[in-house]
Amino acid sequence: MRDIRNEFVTYEIALRMKQLEFDEPCFGWYEHNSNFYYCYQEGLVPPSPSKKLIKGAVKAPTFQQAFRWFRDKYPEINPTYNLLFILDKTSQTENPMTYEEAELACLEKLLSIVEQKEKEI
Repeated sequence: MRDIRNEFVTYEIALRMKQLEFDEPCFGWYEHNSNFYYCYQEGLVPPSPSKKLIKGAVKAPTFQQAFRWFRDKYPEINPTYNLLFILDKTSQTENPMTYEEAELACLEKLLSIVEQKEKEI
């Protein structure tokens, strides 16, 4: 059985997205140095505008949600092209990445591009 946590970006990526003003509703979140929680886990409900996250918590988007956010907020970066480029590049090596590893690598690349753009402003 697949672990539900694999559907969500890592704590490090979620934290970097938060620093770039990611603030979408999420079914998962990290508290206290990356302890992961998600809706329906022990009756938890997602934080909403009326129920704020505890101080220091970080919303954890799913991979699909993270890519959609990049597409909407930074359309000039073209996340789909970056993912396809990474998958194609890695398929030509001796140790090709899994799709999941390519997703992580793509999000890392997108974050680096946006963080660099933010520094230039």
